[in-house]
Formats: sequence, structure tokens, C-alpha cells
Amino acid sequence: MKRFKLIILLATITAGSYAQIQVGIKSGVNWLKFWQSDSEYHPTLFGPQPGSMPVAIYLCQRSNHLVNVSFEAEYLNRNYTMNEIWGGLGSPGENHLNMDVSYLNFTFEPQLVFGKKIKLLVYPGICLGIPLTSKMTGSKYEKSGETETNEAWSGSAKGYISDFELGALAGAGIDVQVFKSLHVSANYTFSISILATDSKWANNAYRFLQHKVELGVAYQFNTGHKGATKEK
Repeated sequence: MKRFKLIILLATITAGSYAQIQVGIKSGVNWLKFWQSDSEYHPTLFGPQPGSMPVAIYLCQRSNHLVNVSFEAEYLNRNYTMNEIWGGLGSPGENHLNMDVSYLNFTFEPQLVFGKKIKLLVYPGICLGIPLTSKMTGSKYEKSGETETNEAWSGSAKGYISDFELGALAGAGIDVQVFKSLHVSANYTFSISILATDSKWANNAYRFLQHKVELGVAYQFNTGHKGATKEK
């Protein structure tokens, strides 16, 4: 965590000292999938999430250097189902859950920039996600011998989701100057959770896979420092 904060601090100082700065907002569609390692006795089926709409504000460097840096803070909601079967013939059980979790994600991207008024962006990156709100609803069925129990679940998902997430990403996009200081952008980003999440109710480890397409608009400030690209 301390290393992540240090990287962001150094990137922000660098961006403010050596380039023009863009401040913008972007939104789009996020598709969520899962990469899981199932236990033989505890299979889990994940329901696909309808595309959610993340919203992010970003601060990025725009200079005549090949490598620029970008930082963003994003609000993202994930809503998905988990259907889990566990136990054997004598003591079967089932969980049917709906997870609704909102995150605040902080992303750092070193971007390779090609072109002038129309810029091509190619970037890797790292992301730190913190859950803001969570809700878990559903039901649990369990049989032990002749005894059967049905339990309804409704409440916070705390304890069933990670306290934080660390992810890796890669993407590409374009940045187009439409007026002297106004820019529009389009980006595609793929990301994956680095740390697997172990569900509290079984032994299945899973990671989030995300495909995201976004459009953005930004205002570009001329800092007047070295490395800035003069735009007409």
C-alpha cells in the first residue's frame, strides 16, 4: 500500500512539473467475467453481470515525451450472482446469492503516446480498489440426515468480499484535440484481479476479469514547464 501511494505521488509531481495537464471525466460500459478455480466438491456458477456504467475523473500528463503518466479515481458497481452446490449425497447444500458491491478504484497508468493532435495511447497499469458499499441477498439450503434447513440471507457482504483489490490492466485509446484546450478520448481497457478472492462459504478461488469501453472529455492546461507541447 505504501509503495502504491509513493508511485502515485511521484507520478503526480512529475506530471505537474514537466508537461501540459489534462483534467477530465469519462464513462462507458464495463463487462464483468470470472476466472475461477473450482473445488471438485464445491462447484460455483457465476451469473453474468449486465454491463455497468463506471464513472471516472482523471489527471494525465500530455507532453512531447514518449511516456506520459495518468492517474484516475473511478466509481464502479458490480452486480452478479453466485450459485454454489456443496456437500455429498448424505448432506447436500446449496447457496443462491446476489452480490451488489460498489467500489472506489484508483488507477495509475504509464502511457505510451504517439502522434500530435490525434494521439494514440497504449498503456499498462495497476489498480487499487476499495469497497464502498455492499449488499448480499439470497438463500441457503442444507440437509443433514433427515434435517433440512432453509435460510434467507440479506445484509452487508462484508466478510464475503475482499477488504481491498489489487489489479493489473492493459489498454489502448485515442485522444483528439477538438478545440485549443478541449480534448475528447475513447479507450478500451482489460483488467484482471491479481489477488484471488476465496469465498467464505466454500473453497473456490476466483478473479474478476473486466472489459471496459469508455468515452471522455478533458480540458488541457498549459503549465509552461519544459516538455510541454504547444498546441495551436
